[in-house]
Amino acid sequence: MTLRKVFFWLHLTAGVLAGVVILLMSVTGVLLAFERQIVAFSERDLRATNEQAARERLPLSQLVGAARGAGETSPSNIGQAPPSNIGQAPPSNVGEAQPSNVVVRSDRFAPRAVAFRTERTLLLNPYTAPVLCKGRRACPVSQAQQGLPPGWP
Repeated sequence: MTLRKVFFWLHLTAGVLAGVVILLMSVTGVLLAFERQIVAFSERDLRATNEQAARERLPLSQLVGAARGAGETSPSNIGQAPPSNIGQAPPSNVGEAQPSNVVVRSDRFAPRAVAFRTERTLLLNPYTAPVLCKGRRACPVSQAQQGLPPGWP
């Protein structure tokens, strides 16, 4: 093998590897740039209906109370009405159940997110206060979001 062929193959291999790395960086950069739009698209099934949006939104204290009451949400109580102790002061032994932040979007159809430190994030309907899903990873995923055709088993 001549020196010219060795340099050709080394250059080709280095170029292909660099191209793969640059392509990976480009794809992840695009995903980061459009993160809000991707999240909004994935949460489209959690949006409030027109009938609900015609009403007045619940105050944040009531939504936080519903999230605190649903603290350990299981799949069986997602979407059900919040507990009856909404708006009441939490028991003194649940200091860890204090929300770290509440995300309120200007979009009147968007769910409200109540985060409890790094443990969990609950998405709530801003008009009726049931827990829609427990964090973005536990939200129900429709077949369309999975890329499967309707009726797929």
